[in-house]
Amino acid sequence: MPKTISSKPIVPKNYTNLIADLASLIKQGRKQAVRYVNTALVATYWLMGQRIVEYEQKGKKHADYGSKLLEQLSDDLQQRFGRGFSPDNLEAMRRFYSTY
Repeated sequence: MPKTISSKPIVPKNYTNLIADLASLIKQGRKQAVRYVNTALVATYWLMGQRIVEYEQKGKKHADYGSKLLEQLSDDLQQRFGRGFSPDNLEAMRRFYSTY
């Protein structure tokens, strides 16, 4: 009767160390990606707040009251980019810029 070779692959020495090292790199990369995305979003929202304030105030110290700008911006941005640009969110971006 001929010998059969096991279907289980032979694991070289230190293979478990390689897998652990690669897993660590993947986890670090994912954490770093999240940080970069969060940083980019914070910067984007601050800049959006800046643009809204500057547009509203047109060089004046305060904006004119009664403007429907945020509602219109919300409708237009949500049509282009989907959720996340409600009037309340745009107001928060405006406050974020004004505060910081």
